Amino acid sequence: MSKSLNFWEAVATLVGTIIGAGVLGIPFAISKIGLLPGLALIVILGIAVTFVHLMVGEMMLRTKEEHQITGCIKKYIGRFWARLEYLSLVVGNYGALLAYVIGVGAVLSAIWGGEAKLYSVIFWICGSIILYFGLRWVKFIELLMVLGVCGVVIGIAAISIPTLGDLTWLRSFEIQEVFVPYGVILFAFAGTSAIFSVKKILDNERRMIKKAIVYSGFIVSAVYLLFSFIVIGVCGENVSEVATVGLGNTLGAALIIVGNIFAFFTLSTSFLSIGLGLRQVFEYDVKMNKIVAWVLVVMIPFLLFSMGMFDFITILSVVGSLSFGVSGLLIIVAYHKARNAGERKPAYSLKRNFPVQVLLFFMFAAGIAYALFDVLI
Repeated sequence: MSKSLNFWEAVATLVGTIIGAGVLGIPFAISKIGLLPGLALIVILGIAVTFVHLMVGEMMLRTKEEHQITGCIKKYIGRFWARLEYLSLVVGNYGALLAYVIGVGAVLSAIWGGEAKLYSVIFWICGSIILYFGLRWVKFIELLMVLGVCGVVIGIAAISIPTLGDLTWLRSFEIQEVFVPYGVILFAFAGTSAIFSVKKILDNERRMIKKAIVYSGFIVSAVYLLFSFIVIGVCGENVSEVATVGLGNTLGAALIIVGNIFAFFTLSTSFLSIGLGLRQVFEYDVKMNKIVAWVLVVMIPFLLFSMGMFDFITILSVVGSLSFGVSGLLIIVAYHKARNAGERKPAYSLKRNFPVQVLLFFMFAAGIAYALFDVLI
């Protein structure tokens, strides 16, 4: 397989993991603080998460053994912190997988009619089969789906731009609402579990890993910025919590179809990549049998779904603010240790950036504190 195709498959794997249910909530979230500040927040958090992804990639490259994030944290900062990361990762990924199953059911029901729960079950069965066959199937399907995502965003923009309304009211900045979009946007950019897959795909071209991570961050940021600008510009103050619903209500039946096709692509690609990443955690870090790992990945979300857990927005909020925040803190500390205790020279190495690490550390900590305060108080 050519180096170029491997590179773009790696990019598609990471982009497919990152672009998921979160994008559907970003327009509503950033409308709370104003369009321009909201778009700036997308850029800031996009850069921050890309930097974290680069740290994860370098840390894995400095380690001889094959480890997902949990294994790297255990190696460099200890078993207790690895268990905390493991708990955060597993809970967060299960929450995300559950959200995707719920979301796909709602999307397919909006397109074809019928019972959303039935579509969720059908999607779960198909997704579980694909996850069983592993990385090669997932990365091939994701390459097609990511192309579909980008195509649909461009299509939505082409249809919607002529209908953009007056954006002057969105120039305001409601500083007291600055944390409102934080969790949703952070969730929308999270994709650390796929860095291991990127490393595997580019195992023979490791110098391209950094480039693949940076390209992925740029593509995702561009998609989110364009999508958010279009949705808020078209819907104005009537932007909905699920962006494609508001677009459909404003622009008619054609956008209901196109918008929900976009939602299907985003939800499906993330389900596959996050499911694969969780399976790799069980296989490589917990040393589970392949079949057992697969069963655990696919059955827990289905059981939660069967128990009646359908609160889509709450799931996204908790996963974004808490799960990725905890992971981000631990990754920063582990990376700092790996810089000094790594076992081999990596294919790339970030410049000394301790002030940036400190800034990211306090940003994630503040987000966790706010989320806990909001939930408990």
